[in-house]
Amino acid sequence: MSLFFAAILLLLVGAPINVKSFVPSSFPSLLGSGKCKPSLQRGHLVYRSSSSSGESSENGEENIRSDLDVMRKILESSWNEDTMGTHIPTTPESAASAAAESIFSAWDNKNGDDDEGKVFMVDIGLPSMDPLSGPNVYDDISAVEFCAELAKRINDKRGQCDLLKTDGRCAIVVKDGNLASRSSRLLDVSDEEEAGDVVEFDDFVDLGFSDDSSEIKKAYRIGSFLGDNEPPSNGPNMMKDIANFVATNAMPKADAKEEDVIIIACPTMSQTELVGVRLLVSQFSSKTIVIVNNRLNPLPRELMLSETVYSVLPLIARSVTGDSKNPKIVLLRRHPNKWEVHVDDSMSENGFQLVSAVEADSVGVRGPSMEWVSESVKTYMQGKFGQ
Repeated sequence: MSLFFAAILLLLVGAPINVKSFVPSSFPSLLGSGKCKPSLQRGHLVYRSSSSSGESSENGEENIRSDLDVMRKILESSWNEDTMGTHIPTTPESAASAAAESIFSAWDNKNGDDDEGKVFMVDIGLPSMDPLSGPNVYDDISAVEFCAELAKRINDKRGQCDLLKTDGRCAIVVKDGNLASRSSRLLDVSDEEEAGDVVEFDDFVDLGFSDDSSEIKKAYRIGSFLGDNEPPSNGPNMMKDIANFVATNAMPKADAKEEDVIIIACPTMSQTELVGVRLLVSQFSSKTIVIVNNRLNPLPRELMLSETVYSVLPLIARSVTGDSKNPKIVLLRRHPNKWEVHVDDSMSENGFQLVSAVEADSVGVRGPSMEWVSESVKTYMQGKFGQ
């Protein structure tokens, strides 16, 4: 199983932070050293390559895996099911289950007289799912695996949701044909292993049942923005070229008729992905579109009315005072709940506690600012420990 663990960011909770005192050599300084204002920068964790830190490649990878394993254990040991949900998002399967519940909730709240689909955002703040984490950490197959697990859970609801076709299917759209081919091969093997305990009866042929396995309907199809083409160069035909690539590879007409949910995997600011996302959202407004770990910044106008239905962002804070009150933080949004800040203060042994919340309608699509999160944690820590 690929890495699917929590990110470490730095949060100031009322005392200066000495970044060098606890950040492993494979982590960059996000806030710098010395004194900082009480704020937390929202951003994407970027790992330095091992060569820049003076470490061997093998040692650098080992350190990264060790650090992320620590954060995974923190999430699993401190997770509060009563306030944070029953699914701890440390694997593609559990994260997909958590995200699917929020998508189903958003569908249930959808206006009955609205025939158009919705654009939902799902943000899993784990470095193996973040395309901006860097090549040593980001696992594109793991990201597609999450999308596939999400598609399976959506398909399980067919027949129970008015917005889903009973005979429909999900489309997963990735950046290019290379990733689509690699992930398809690996996920096909995984699906076959998962179904390995199914007994097949040759006698069904005699009873008139077809034994053609191609008739078994998959929960999803994996397409791509580019296919096997190179990204088009800037020029007068660039937009037309991208539109043709998207029409041919992402949503071919034959597939678009039955696919009612489009899951877009981790788009970045490449010109192809930016234009591709805008095209899909504008051309398929009748479908539900789920964008996983959207890294388009700023948001294009087509996404201004989208909604983040599920988001989990693990954070950790440590000060230079030398005490053991180093809180772990999770910024969480589960539809229809508010954006919530959960803190494990490392002292009370009660796990994550809900300390602050804000209505989703009161903040932007991407959620509350890191300054608000920082102040929420600082207020909680000061009230509890007098910091």
